[in-house]
Amino acid sequence: MNFSFFSRSEPALGSVTERPPLPPRASQAVVENTMDEADEECSSLLAASTYLKQLYVYVTERKDSIRDSLALDERLIQPTDASLYPVESETVELLKANLDYAFDAYFNVDNPGPAFLCANHSETSEIIEPFVNKFPFIGGYFAVNHTARYLVIAFRGSDKIQAYYHNFQPVLTPWPNHPTAKVHQGFLASFLARADYLVTRTLELSKLYPGYQLRVVGQSLGGVHATMMAVLLAEGRLVAQDPVEPVYLFTYGRPRVGNTAFVDHCLGLRIIHYRVTNRNDLFSRIPFRHLGFVHENDEYWIDADGQTHRILGASFETRLGNIATPLNTMSVYWHNVIYGRSLWENPLTGLMADWRQKASGLFRFGRHHSPESEPSLKSPE
Repeated sequence: MNFSFFSRSEPALGSVTERPPLPPRASQAVVENTMDEADEECSSLLAASTYLKQLYVYVTERKDSIRDSLALDERLIQPTDASLYPVESETVELLKANLDYAFDAYFNVDNPGPAFLCANHSETSEIIEPFVNKFPFIGGYFAVNHTARYLVIAFRGSDKIQAYYHNFQPVLTPWPNHPTAKVHQGFLASFLARADYLVTRTLELSKLYPGYQLRVVGQSLGGVHATMMAVLLAEGRLVAQDPVEPVYLFTYGRPRVGNTAFVDHCLGLRIIHYRVTNRNDLFSRIPFRHLGFVHENDEYWIDADGQTHRILGASFETRLGNIATPLNTMSVYWHNVIYGRSLWENPLTGLMADWRQKASGLFRFGRHHSPESEPSLKSPE
């Protein structure tokens, strides 16, 4: 497979006098499930709901042991010489802009109506096409920004009950293209359900828009799928010995994806990763470290005052930023409210907001779960 993507030079910003036409959408058989929709929807919902009922019982009966697991993870992550660095306002704006693309993925996967983009992007970006696989769940969309000359692949997080069937399978399994790298079994299963289509479509779009930068974005599970997509694309470029611009990866509240070998593999590829964590977000601290999962250490952490800090100085996560927040304050709230943008409060999320808020009680390990009651989590001196 020939990964001939983009020029190395940074594309100049500014308006484009002629906007290239949008490409034709991929065939319906590619974009939608080829399986019988009704039967697949019923079977996937039944399997997922049954599994979640069992999971609820499991979690409620073992809440103390889960708390102990988080505490054990804290002890495993040792202090190092890593440091917090201030982040320039221009970079913060870049993080906010790509967060919008990630949140937009919740509205553009299986909506039969007009594509939706938030106000920050509606004048400059266009949806090319959505993609979705209902079970295993993966969804998102392709978009293009002709003004700044970049393509976007945005992945949706877990707002479908089917997604949780694979989310709670924290077993390490081999990454297909590396001898020792391993990743979360459930995350990989859902990603591979659309991987071939995603790579093929990216190649087609890169030929249609030569010189456009490539950005892969996602929040939560979407951040996991975005990471796997970026790695897959970067691996292809490496095999093709293509001296091209890196893949730009933006993840928000992403769980841990794989083991240390997978992190080392990612660091060896041409990927520029902006890994954003928010305050005391619980989901950035799972799956557990003692199960073999780790984050790369390069982290952009948002503190309780909304200030963004970059953590550098070690290969893997250290006792700074999100991992340093007190265990008894871990919360689901800040997983969905980032830089003032909220999945819970946006009416376009519909029923998702209601059940997500109810489900958050299942994972409460402290009493602080709202902006009014949130304790101060200021950056270390």
